Amino acid sequence: AANDRLARNSLAEARASGQVCGDSIDQQDPAAGAFEVAEIDNETALVTLTCATGAYQSEVQVLLVGTSGIQVLAIPTWTEQGAPQAVTTLAGFVDLDPALPGISTLTLYRGLGDCGTTTQASLVDGELVPTRITQQLCDDDNPDPASAADPANWPVVHSSPAPSETPAPTATGTDG
Repeated sequence: AANDRLARNSLAEARASGQVCGDSIDQQDPAAGAFEVAEIDNETALVTLTCATGAYQSEVQVLLVGTSGIQVLAIPTWTEQGAPQAVTTLAGFVDLDPALPGISTLTLYRGLGDCGTTTQASLVDGELVPTRITQQLCDDDNPDPASAADPANWPVVHSSPAPSETPAPTATGTDG
């Protein structure tokens, strides 16, 4: 739709100028430049952009794209040491949640997939606000490793009420 075209054109210009992904976009990586769009209104969309792929997760940015330009959003998450942080490029997986609008993320701290962080965040006034963050610390002595391998079982480290409902945008997938 119109926001897909706006996103595609805006992202091409932003990638060429280094506004998004910076030096981390890998021109040899066929997945680099792939994006997903969730329309917020007729002039604005929430976009995930893959900058590069790694051994088991990608480097991703979340953008607010509109007729006035592109804004790289800070992605709320949690450090491996157990502290809140916000990053503009996340090593992990990011899915758009058109119902909020917002995102959900999964970052794995190691290839086993038995520890990491998940985040759910809503777009509020042009910023991603965390509503739920879970974290499983890497513990080689974990008495229940099967449970730790399922992010649904990870302990909640942050929770706040979701913001008031907004009209549900529609999500479309496309690649760059």
